[in-house]
Amino acid sequence: MKKTLFIFAAVVLIGFAAITLLKSRPASEDLASESGDQTSAAQEEVRQFWTVYRQATAHRMAGRFEEAVSSYRKALALNDAHEDALYYLGNMHLELGAFDEARAAWQRLTRLNPSSARAHAQLGDLALCRYPDAGFDLDAAGAAFTRALELNSEETGPLLRLGQVALVRGDAAQARYYLDAVTGSNYKSVEAHTLKGYLAWTQNDATAVATHLAQAARSARSEAPPAGVLGEGDTKPGTASMQSGAARCRLFAPFIEAVVNAQEDAPRADSIYQELDTLLEQIRQRVK
Repeated sequence: MKKTLFIFAAVVLIGFAAITLLKSRPASEDLASESGDQTSAAQEEVRQFWTVYRQATAHRMAGRFEEAVSSYRKALALNDAHEDALYYLGNMHLELGAFDEARAAWQRLTRLNPSSARAHAQLGDLALCRYPDAGFDLDAAGAAFTRALELNSEETGPLLRLGQVALVRGDAAQARYYLDAVTGSNYKSVEAHTLKGYLAWTQNDATAVATHLAQAARSARSEAPPAGVLGEGDTKPGTASMQSGAARCRLFAPFIEAVVNAQEDAPRADSIYQELDTLLEQIRQRVK
């Protein structure tokens, strides 16, 4: 009897162990399979992101801005923390004149990365945009350019824009300070020399006007203007293509282009500076 009970107990234990083993093996295998599926899905999502992002870049470089916007949005749907995708999405919106959408993209980038100097610089450019529906805001422009300069003091773009903000405010001394800093770092800056020529013009200093116009003309002739979308700093000599929507948005762009085209024609430059002076006075009256 005892032997029978012993055999029965052994059989029960063996059966229990077998059942436990059978139950545990599929669970382990299912877990491994699930983990593998998740890894494969993540890898496929990464591949999809880069495929879409490269398409967006190709559209941007070819000037297909609407297609670029669509592709950048698709890329961000796959990776909402990709800084370049956000930055260029804002640029494409600006090219299309969608100012609120551009601002939203760059603000989203500054929340994602508060140290993004280029995003702050773009927000500053937008706040200083000459188009009525862009949301002109002199205080916001000054704050954005100041932050961009704090984050990246090697680029002269924020210095130049701060000089422009000072010009709009009518603070000639501050404007001269910033523009001198630009030409001290990049003597061939067409924009800085053109605006320094304007400051000399307001002082009736014909000699200084001629000097700055000549340097601006030489720089414009010697350096081919960079193509594409602006906004990543003006550290290179010369001036950017005025065909860019971003460049056309800039408050001083048409006057700088006109002065450069006038070369060293003093009467034409005088007329252009007079127009600029009138515009600045009108803006000052509006923002008071």
